[in-house]
Amino acid sequence: MTINDIIEASGIPAKSICARFGIPQRTMRAWQTGYRKPANYILVMLADIFTLELMLDAAANNMKEDKDNAEEEDRLGEDLLGDCCRGGETCEESQSEDAQA
Repeated sequence: MTINDIIEASGIPAKSICARFGIPQRTMRAWQTGYRKPANYILVMLADIFTLELMLDAAANNMKEDKDNAEEEDRLGEDLLGDCCRGGETCEESQSEDAQA
């Protein structure tokens, strides 16, 4: 894995990565062009940080989707309960008519 692979996978511009982690832009350019190589621990740390961020973003999106799906299921359930009664009556009215018959 190279610094360019990490930058591409993160979707964050190299300039922003430099600002965020205090890496001189000249150093980043040297890494990107292959003039210099970052220490392996730097590559591992950056990869781990961005992997964790991607995982957290995915988890947050999944939680939001789960909440949205639960709300939609609640709405559908309420619609189905309303539809089970005859002629737009409430379920209580329908049940009392059934009991009287």
